Amino acid sequence: MYAPEGSRLKIWLFGGVEISTDNALFDLEEYKGAITSDLFEEESYFGDTAAFWDLQRTVIARAKAYNRPKRSPYPGQHFFHPASPEKS
Repeated sequence: MYAPEGSRLKIWLFGGVEISTDNALFDLEEYKGAITSDLFEEESYFGDTAAFWDLQRTVIARAKAYNRPKRSPYPGQHFFHPASPEKS
């Protein structure tokens, strides 16, 4: 019987997808799924990739909404968010 080794074992254990916790744009405390780490706990991975992507998409949507330029009622002028530098 064949038993995977090395990186193939990791792929098999994680169901073909492994997403490092380093890739999270959200606070790890928001994630409610399992986090798996390697033998030496140097790297850790999300156990539930669907939950990871739900949180990741939420953060991305918030960032897009925050950074969307505001439209001015006056032609040729733009409003900018107070936290962002004005463009000249």
